Amino acid sequence: MFELYDEGFTLLYSFMAIEVKGRNLKEIRYAIQMGCCEFI
Repeated sequence: MFELYDEGFTLLYSFMAIEVKGRNLKEIRYAIQMGCCEFI
């Protein structure tokens, strides 16, 4: 599940939450949602 912001987003797993902050993250967030991002 994702919080939809261009300045950051949060990846939620059953065992942890990872907060990613920065600028211009729209493309990375989109790639994660589409399953095209292997790592950040």
